[in-house]
Amino acid sequence: MMTPRMQKALKSVALLLIFCVAQLYIQVNLAAGPSAASGSIPMPAQGAVGKLVVHGNQPVLVNGNAAHTGDTISAGATLETGDQTGATIDLGSLGSVELAPNTKAVLDYSDGQIKVKIITGCVIVHSKRGTSGDISTDQGSAAHNDSSSAGLLNVCLPPGATSPVVNSANAAAGGGGAAGGSHAALIIAVLSGVTGAVIVGFIVANHESSNPSGTTP
Repeated sequence: MMTPRMQKALKSVALLLIFCVAQLYIQVNLAAGPSAASGSIPMPAQGAVGKLVVHGNQPVLVNGNAAHTGDTISAGATLETGDQTGATIDLGSLGSVELAPNTKAVLDYSDGQIKVKIITGCVIVHSKRGTSGDISTDQGSAAHNDSSSAGLLNVCLPPGATSPVVNSANAAAGGGGAAGGSHAALIIAVLSGVTGAVIVGFIVANHESSNPSGTTP
C-alpha cells in the first residue's frame, strides 16, 4: 500500500519531470534564435540561391562586407567567420554549407553541385541527392561525393597546416554545429537531470515503502 510519504515523493518526481521538459523546450527554442524559430528566413528557391544564417553575436564577412542572417550569398562569394561565430548557408534544393568559427572559405554553387575552397578553418557540406559536393584547398580536392545520393563532407584546414584534416571533430563542433552542439549538450544535461531525478525518487519511494515508520534502520 502506498504511504503518504511515498505519494509525496512520487509527486515531487512528476513535478520535476514536467519542469525539466519545459526548460528543455524553452532553452532549445532560445538557442535556435528568433529568426530560425519564427521561420522568417525565406527558403531558397530551386536553383542557385543561398541564404545566410549567422550563429553568434557578430556579423559574417562576405566579400569583405558585414552580412547578417537572411542575407543572400551569391556563388563565388568569400565568407569569413570570426571568433565564437559560425554560419550556415542554406542552398535549398542543393543542400547547405556550414562554416565553423574562425573560418575563411570561397563558396561556389550551381544547379547540381556545391563547391567550397577552404582558405583556413573548418567546413561541412551537406549535399542533397542529385547534387555533388566538393571541399578543396590550395593542394586540390580534399573530399568529394557524387550526386547519386545525399552526402556529408567534413574538412578542416588549421592555420599554418600544410594538409587538410578530413572528418575532423572540430568541424562537427563548429559552424551550424555551433548551435547544433549547444542543443545536444543542453538535451544531454537536461535528460541526465531527469534520469537522476527518477532514480532518486524511486529510491526514496522504495525506502519509505519498506520503512513506513520513517525511522533510520
